[in-house]
Amino acid sequence: MLKNASLSFIGFLQATTLLLYVMLVTTVMRYLEDKVPEDDNDMFAGIIFILLFVVSAVISAGIVLGRAGQLYFHKQQKPAYHLVGWTVGWTLAYFAMFVLLVAL
Repeated sequence: MLKNASLSFIGFLQATTLLLYVMLVTTVMRYLEDKVPEDDNDMFAGIIFILLFVVSAVISAGIVLGRAGQLYFHKQQKPAYHLVGWTVGWTLAYFAMFVLLVAL
């Protein structure tokens, strides 16, 4: 199905997947914020936050760079760069949309 999809469409799908992942992580963080008791020991909160950040960075990189990496290693460097560009462009479009929604 996606073998013949354009790079702009694949970039859109990747940006949308990234947006859904960010929304999921945000929802989990907000849910856990109410469930975790506040304590004087903030060290564990820092550890959990840093671990979540690292795992999230790896997952986000896989979403954004996974298909582009496949293209790159199959000697299709130009389409790989274009796909990263499309994905970043769609992600920036989502970012602008949310900034405008918050500003209104």
